Amino acid sequence: MIFQLGLTEFRVVEFVEGASCSLQVTDGPAKGKKYEVGKEGTGIGRDPENYFAVPEDPQMSSHHAKIFLFQGHFFVQDEGSTNK
Repeated sequence: MIFQLGLTEFRVVEFVEGASCSLQVTDGPAKGKKYEVGKEGTGIGRDPENYFAVPEDPQMSSHHAKIFLFQGHFFVQDEGSTNK
């Protein structure tokens, strides 16, 4: 699975149902970074408070999206991104 937020493209490189997933940044300003997402989920955005902070991406909002676990699967949800 691949998804894009702002200029940053993410690829799911590993998925353990109901437990975790690993995301690799495959394109954009943060290319090469890898993140682990556990059951608690995570926020993605430019703001450094996000576990997935991508301050290099000018098209990503401060709190762009969140990844959360629901019924054994991970989902990406928009958090009111404005891309300013």
